Amino acid sequence: MKIAISGYVGVGKTTLAYELSKYMLNRYGIKIELIIPSFKDIAASIGVTLEQFQEMAKNNPNIDKEFDRYIKEEVKKHEHAIIATWLAVWTIQDADLKIFLTTDFEERVRRIMNRDNMDYETAKRHILLRDRQNYERYLDVYGIDISRPFDVAHLIINTTHFSVDDEIAIIETALRRKGLL
Repeated sequence: MKIAISGYVGVGKTTLAYELSKYMLNRYGIKIELIIPSFKDIAASIGVTLEQFQEMAKNNPNIDKEFDRYIKEEVKKHEHAIIATWLAVWTIQDADLKIFLTTDFEERVRRIMNRDNMDYETAKRHILLRDRQNYERYLDVYGIDISRPFDVAHLIINTTHFSVDDEIAIIETALRRKGLL
């Protein structure tokens, strides 16, 4: 079983992936590999800021292509995987369930403030910059309009209104309906 989770910064992709993986193991005995690479991690590993790395990717489309090639190769290695990246619902075309998360903008700002210890204005600027950079880059590199997840996602969840447990219950229902559980 392959589950792709996408969404903008601050919607809860990583949190949901971790909690869903634990739930599937505890409830069904299904060990699911987590594939959650991020540009933030790569940037840190090479000693640049996320903003600098995104600028590098803007000027070199091969960075995105290599990143996505790596993810696809990792997915192939596992019978069960949860892939949580901005583009997972588009790039993991054979995913059994494609989930796009969305959240009210103010909630995203609050989450980033808490997660990254930022003040309100810094978090707001960070989100707007990343949204714009990723939208432009993915459209340019792949022709993917990330503002249109309903074209590819099986399920869209507004995480503003649901707890992670609620989200898992929704996903569990979808997996049952698709005959995956």
